[in-house]
Amino acid sequence: MALQSQIADSKSHRTRNRILQVSAHLFSNGSFSGTSIDDISKAANVTKGAIYGHFASKIDILHDLVGVFGNDFVDHIIAISAPENGSVLSKFDNIMEFIAEYTERNVELYSLAIIVSIELKEKETTVGPVLEGLFADYRQCLEGLVEEGQSQGCFRIDLDSTFLTETILAWIEGIVLHIHRNRELIGGADFFKNSAHLLHQTIQPHSMSGHPEGLPATTARNNSAKKLMGTLNVGCPSLGNLDLDPSITPSGGPYEYFTSLIYEGLTAKTNNNRLTAGIAEKWSISAGGRSLTFTLRKGVRFHNGLALTAEDVKYSIERVLRPDIIFNSTVAAEIAPNLQDVEIVDERVVRINLKNPMAHFLDRMSDYLLVVPREVYQQDESLFNTTAIGTGPFSFAGKSGTEQILLKANQNYWDKDRIPKFGKLAFKVFADPSDRWAALKTGEIDFARFDGTPFVRQAIGDPKLTVFRTKDSWNIYLIPLPNFPADPMTAPLFDSRVRKAVIMAMDRQSLLDQIWSGFGFVLPTLRRPGSRGYNPNRKPLAFDPAAARDLLADAGYGAGLAMDLHYSPGWVPTPAAEMIGGMLTEIGVETTLRAYNTKEVLGKLMRKELKGLFLNGQNTLHDDELWGGPYWYTSIGVTHAPLIERLLREAYQTHDKNVWDANAREIERIYWKEQSFMPVATIDTFGVAGPKLKEWSTYPQKASFMSPVMDYSGVKLIRR
Repeated sequence: MALQSQIADSKSHRTRNRILQVSAHLFSNGSFSGTSIDDISKAANVTKGAIYGHFASKIDILHDLVGVFGNDFVDHIIAISAPENGSVLSKFDNIMEFIAEYTERNVELYSLAIIVSIELKEKETTVGPVLEGLFADYRQCLEGLVEEGQSQGCFRIDLDSTFLTETILAWIEGIVLHIHRNRELIGGADFFKNSAHLLHQTIQPHSMSGHPEGLPATTARNNSAKKLMGTLNVGCPSLGNLDLDPSITPSGGPYEYFTSLIYEGLTAKTNNNRLTAGIAEKWSISAGGRSLTFTLRKGVRFHNGLALTAEDVKYSIERVLRPDIIFNSTVAAEIAPNLQDVEIVDERVVRINLKNPMAHFLDRMSDYLLVVPREVYQQDESLFNTTAIGTGPFSFAGKSGTEQILLKANQNYWDKDRIPKFGKLAFKVFADPSDRWAALKTGEIDFARFDGTPFVRQAIGDPKLTVFRTKDSWNIYLIPLPNFPADPMTAPLFDSRVRKAVIMAMDRQSLLDQIWSGFGFVLPTLRRPGSRGYNPNRKPLAFDPAAARDLLADAGYGAGLAMDLHYSPGWVPTPAAEMIGGMLTEIGVETTLRAYNTKEVLGKLMRKELKGLFLNGQNTLHDDELWGGPYWYTSIGVTHAPLIERLLREAYQTHDKNVWDANAREIERIYWKEQSFMPVATIDTFGVAGPKLKEWSTYPQKASFMSPVMDYSGVKLIRR
């Protein structure tokens, strides 16, 4: 029976392939619209029942053929053009070589893609946008290569890069169609290679003499608007592990740079951190607050051309909250246990049912519950390692290790008033601020983030640079981890005298001055000014090493103790951790520094594998109400977590802001009294821009520190 089953499967597979091959021939030599199922049945020598046994419709056959073209051709072109694959000329030659070989083997499929894309351009079909997306990726890949070649002197520079790209594409498609129509007379690969040689001579600089014959002079870089469609280079301290999967990108890491530009949620945030509509145009909340019904916008498409549906929303939310996914800890702690189910009402309406009301659920959706195309990822989630397909204003164009990522403008973005004003956005890692500063000064990058460094003061005095203070700030905390209660490293941290001794051992103002150049202030308590629960009467515990040693002695640790200090350089710079370790040593707390990348430390915290102290950095725009930090830290474990969690849950389950205020004040009082959440400092966040940036805008961009880039009105200008 097993052998008979295998034989049957083999026959079925052969029948399906024969149907596809015959369809490709008929569609490319005639037309898609002019070909019927009867035509396919006759040419393939199969019954119509056999066809419908494999495909739901003629358009379903075309979808399969287009999918093969995307996988076998477009994806391969993109892979060849990756940054690590040699010089520009080498990549260009390899692309031409590949197209020549592909034309020899699959000229009908390539021709079909060209012909059908033209035929379906004005028709409402599901496959048309997919083809458009594939050709857009193909075009943008080649344009990136052209721009790189022009910058290196490999290609002629008297022509606009977009025009030159379109010329190359038109030439390729013309040759492919010519081979297709005359393949009995000319050889596919050889003819293409000989033609490619002529093309190469035409686009190389030495072949340039005035304007190319037959081309009007007006094509030569005469469109001033096109000059803005270049690349904006942004310098970053880190891009984490460059995870493309939105479910494992924590706030403050890659999310701040690129994830929020690629993916979107049902709700969104304005530059002033106010909730607004995202890819859902409206929503309603049931009387009990347990059901939220969202209506999706019309016309929203993913970067690959697929239309957004309720199925995508359901898959994305359920996936992010699955136990086997390493998701953001805030989502894990707050949302997953409270999700009842996700219900599809119709293609554009989805209902999310909660076990209990969550007043901040809409807020969380904008940052963490981001939507991806189910059709792409459900069958093979490993694609998250190499692709990033969302609905955002930018699409993924490639990456190089963990040092660089390139995005490209989504010209088909659903909000036509907010399409980016330039073509590409490149994020480059300069871990050392001095390297970032040098790159900014030389023009290698156009914008960089500096969290309170001496370079900010230098930039303020440089007439060629513009300095912005963003609305956001970066908060530094020490968190005692109560894991392994009987461990000699953990037990002391349950004593409030030890926790207060740790705080009083730190000269936090000196730390702020030396590491962050004095930009910011010593944080007295959990909450910062302007956030819910902030108490303006709190004063920081004084720096007093002698009193700190007395507190340790009173707690029974006069002989000293040992403590691990865990941190991620992506959140807190190593010199800050070293300085804090040195201060603790002065009072008899011998510290061992343990550094991790952000993804690694997040996993260890959630699994409660660490003991000792955790030195954390967290931005504050997402934490101005009641949410964020307080709940996250109860999930990784701090003292008095159950009491704080109860107060938070009470607040979550009501929309009464009087309850929010009262509970936030009580949480702040507990943390102040017990010092179970030990604040260090709040650091001002700055963006420094080169001359080019004044002409550009990346709006919309959720990343808080990038707000000056997207909307000048959203920040306080130091000097412009």
